[in-house]
Amino acid sequence: MSSIEVASRDDSICYLLEQVRNPSKCSLKIGDFYSDTRLTSFGAVQLASLLSRFSNVIVLNLYVRDCCPAALDTLVTSIIYKTLEQLTLKGIILTPAATKALGRSLPEMSSLVEVMLSGVYGSILQVEQMKALFGRFNKALPLLKRLTFSGFNVR
Repeated sequence: MSSIEVASRDDSICYLLEQVRNPSKCSLKIGDFYSDTRLTSFGAVQLASLLSRFSNVIVLNLYVRDCCPAALDTLVTSIIYKTLEQLTLKGIILTPAATKALGRSLPEMSSLVEVMLSGVYGSILQVEQMKALFGRFNKALPLLKRLTFSGFNVR
């Protein structure tokens, strides 16, 4: 198998991904623009550990509103793929740790075409978090066509 596309609506994708033989030889797409995968805290941590088995992650379209901050930190820290073309994190609470992790990894993702970070109502980001998130963009991402950053109050 060379490619896996999963359009599951919940944590059950983790069970499926655990069954993949030779995941380092497969490209992985989770969700698409029209369907995101809703993760619980348990699912986010489990997915974070499973992602490390795949070397070619192309799409991550995740709804993470139901995840606790620690689980989000674990998940976001695992998203380090230069092959990633679409990253969507809906309902995210950007903790300082998650913000720093994304700030380190996003500028290195040279294949990114679309990034969407959508916070929950009332999410507040401090200036330091904004700097941590976007301060390392010192080189062009030639393929990036859309960056959506919504649902956050910046202070």
